[in-house]
Amino acid sequence: MVDQLNDWTWLDALTAKFDQDASAVVLEQPEHQVRSALDSLF
Repeated sequence: MVDQLNDWTWLDALTAKFDQDASAVVLEQPEHQVRSALDSLF
């Protein structure tokens, strides 16, 4: 049972189910947002 908890092969099978568009969205890095009102609080 412990070996099953440490075995990450299920993740390989899961990622194969996502199409290329979904993978691209997950890997996308959003641009930095300037929020001066929020920055002034900290």
